[in-house]
Order: sequence, then structure tokens, then C-alpha cells
Amino acid sequence: MIGAGLSIDRRRRPAVVRGSPFAFDFINAPFIPASWNLSRSSVATYYGTDGLIHTAAPNVARFDADPLSHAPRGLLIEPQRANLIPYSNFPAGWATNGSPSSTQGVAAPDGSTNGARIATATTGTGYYSQSNVQTNTVYTASVFVRLVQAGTTSSIVMLGKDGGIGNVNFDLATHAVQQLGSSVVAWGYDPLQNGWLRLWVAYNSGTLTKTATVVYGAAGMVFDAWGADLEQGCYPSSVIATNGAGVTRAADLMTTRDMSAINPTEGTFVFDGAFNGVSGGGMFAFSLDDGVNYGIGIYKVLGSGFVNAYSSGATGTSTGVAVSDGERFRAGISYRSQGLSAITSINGAAARTISTTGKLNPLQLSIGSAHGAFNACTLTRSLSYWPYAMGSAELAAATRLIPPTL
Repeated sequence: MIGAGLSIDRRRRPAVVRGSPFAFDFINAPFIPASWNLSRSSVATYYGTDGLIHTAAPNVARFDADPLSHAPRGLLIEPQRANLIPYSNFPAGWATNGSPSSTQGVAAPDGSTNGARIATATTGTGYYSQSNVQTNTVYTASVFVRLVQAGTTSSIVMLGKDGGIGNVNFDLATHAVQQLGSSVVAWGYDPLQNGWLRLWVAYNSGTLTKTATVVYGAAGMVFDAWGADLEQGCYPSSVIATNGAGVTRAADLMTTRDMSAINPTEGTFVFDGAFNGVSGGGMFAFSLDDGVNYGIGIYKVLGSGFVNAYSSGATGTSTGVAVSDGERFRAGISYRSQGLSAITSINGAAARTISTTGKLNPLQLSIGSAHGAFNACTLTRSLSYWPYAMGSAELAAATRLIPPTL
């Protein structure tokens, strides 16, 4: 069951019939086959189909949903992240700037009553929490907020590092940005049900070794707040609850070493899903490899966002398409001669030859990583495999992106 309940770890399905594809359809059939292993040594959160944030136990898959429309989005795979803010909820453990008032017991995005209602009599009033950080490193601050009463002249909430450095000044009434700090590299907000939104800002720490994450309001404002987070990286991952000390969420690893359905000589893979950010220099959507070296897989490049295809070579070949965070795409690889010959296509485009290839002895297949590294932040809608090499036209047709999009 997805959404309101946690998924079942293992459910058996009929064996794959040779000559027909096997496909993980995490939208319509969310389960993890018995021959696969999903490991994560900590709890982790996800959006359910009821729109609420739920907590999955260690080693339990997370099948995520859109928090506003409640539509399923697929299997959520994330790298390791740590929330550096010791108290993720307000006001315990937070210092005050000015004289804000707060009332606890507000219904929060996770269905609890751990939200706080904050009133700010003067502009710049609110709460802040200090954390140790590394220099010249990108961090992302995030918080769930909801406007209750408009301010006297504006409804601006300041989030991030104050002093005009790593902050975003965001109007909760108009959803417009009034100011961005000088070291901000990205910002955004994700709408939820019941008027909540998750506001976030990513900034470079520069020479700082300590940062104060601020949540300030404008004069006369009343707003609800819950679930503050400060994590290393350029995007907000699933919320990590803390209560007295920072907490680390372990990475998800989903792999199988059952190669009984894989034709090592030739085959075709098609991935459908989305990336969010990059980690460790780049990330793989999937990979068929020997557990040590590059294999056959789809990879997102750090910085440019271009999607590359690998076929056991030292470098990948660009599909010619860059994807933004959260943007759905459908990419495939068709290989022959154990990977020595391969083509790739994305979103129905004409197939391209993968220029640098190598011979593969496949030992494992992974979703959201490659040979135990390059952990991704992905939402996987599906991964399909055919035990034969598709031609150029057939591969382009198989990667055609069909609505609905993420």
C-alpha cells in the first residue's frame, strides 16, 4: 500500500518470460521484488497519497506522491543527508531576535500537532538556530510555512543566512521574492495542501564556519512554521526531523545480483523518472555493472544537468538533453556484444551512438546508483528491460515521453 501506509518490502511476482520485457512500474504496481534488496540504515520520510508526510522504517521503500495533487510519483531514492539544525520544530532550542510570540499545537504537514503559530510585531522578529558549517560549501535551508495573518505592510518571511548573504525574503501572500542574498545559488518553494508550502534557499557558505539559520517575519504577521532543515547540498531532500541534536538520514541503495533475466550479450533498458540535484560529482538513474567499474547506465552530469549514457566505457556520451531538477524524462540504452556496441535515446529523439564503450561482465543491477556509489536523488516511475538490442527507430519509440508528466 502506498501513501497512508508503508509499502511491503517483498512480494513475489511470476517469473520473467524470455523474449518479453520485465518492468518495474512503481506508479501502478509499487513493490520491491524478492530478488532485489533495498537498504537504508535509518528511517526516512516521504509524501503519501493522502498529502501528508510519512516516515518509513529502515530498509523500507518509499513510494512518493505529489503533496498537492496526491498523484503517485514513483520510488524515492536519496543519498545520505544530515539536518544540522538540532531542533527542527519551534520554538524549543531556537534563539529569538526581537520578541516573537509562538503557540504550539498547530496541525503540521505530517498530521501531527507539532506546528507552531508565530506572531511578529516588528519586522525582523523571529527565531534563529546556529550550526557549524564548512567553508566554501553549498548548504540548503528549508522550512514549512503557512500564512495566517498578513503583515501591516507585507507578508515577508526571511529564511536562510541573514545579513544579506544567504537569505531569501519571500512574500507568503503573493509568492514573490523581494530579496535574495549575495551568495544564494538557488531557491524555490513547494506547495502543499491546506495552505502550507516548503520554502527553501541554497547558498554558498564562503568563509563562514558557523551559520545562523533564520526564520523572521514582517511587522504584524502571523504564520505557522514546522520542519526546519539545514543540509549540505544544492536542493532540499526529504525532511529530517531532529529533537536536540543533528540527525543523519542514510542513503538508499537498491540493487540485485540476480542476473537470471539479464542477457549479457545484448539487451535494452529504458528508464522513466526524474532527478533532483546531483551528489558526489554526478548521479546514475540506473546501472548494470560488475560492482566496481562503469557499466551500462544513464547518468546526470554535475553542473550542466545533461543526461549521459554509459556502456562500460571510461566516459559517457551525451544524449543531447539537459534536465532540470524534478523534470521527468525517459531515456534508454540498447547494447550489443556485451556493451562494445551501444546506442542511446531520450524522450523519443533520434538514437545516438555511444562513442566510448567496453566489454561488460554484468554482476549487479542498481536503481539510483552505480557499483555502490554515485548515489542519486531520483523519483523512478519505471525501469524496463528487454533481453534483445532494439534498433534505432524502436529505441526512439520506446523512449517517447507520454503524459502525465511529473
